[in-house]
Amino acid sequence: VAAAIASILTSGPGLLLFWICILTTGFIWLFVVPYQIAMSIDADENRQAALLVPAAQLFGAALGPIGASLFLDGSDFRPVAMFAGGSAIASLLFVIGFIGVSRTVSKS
Repeated sequence: VAAAIASILTSGPGLLLFWICILTTGFIWLFVVPYQIAMSIDADENRQAALLVPAAQLFGAALGPIGASLFLDGSDFRPVAMFAGGSAIASLLFVIGFIGVSRTVSKS
């Protein structure tokens, strides 16, 4: 969904579609935290890593705009949306990789 939103934003949508994309992103961001906490509890038997999830969310919220600003050049905003889509795909690959590693470790 995040990659689709990034591709829509790359096309330079109108105001209504822009707001729909941004509201959907905010909705996903708010409701993904419980899943991240559950994954961190599964990964860390001591459950101490779960305490870091909110801090990691804030850190990502700060790093995202900083990283995206490196792609701004004048009034062309499209590379920022491509950066967002790439970040979403990288996040998905990391989650898939971490799930694979956790299943491998739990079998041992």
